[in-house]
Amino acid sequence: AVLGTNAVEIHHDRANTASSHIPQRLGFQMVRETSVGVAAPAESGIDCAWQITSAEWANEPRAVAATLRRSVR
Repeated sequence: AVLGTNAVEIHHDRANTASSHIPQRLGFQMVRETSVGVAAPAESGIDCAWQITSAEWANEPRAVAATLRRSVR
């Protein structure tokens, strides 16, 4: 844990559905979608923000570790 860190966020473009699977598997919750404009042809221009608090992360260490091991394979 990083001392003083209350939460971690993961961001991705809404069109990148594969990227949404990572925070879902790790127990993150979708907290907001923000219009940011299109920077590349395949983007939607909508930023998806996922968040997990340090308390939530601490409560799920086995589930998170198992998910990370499966993702690396």
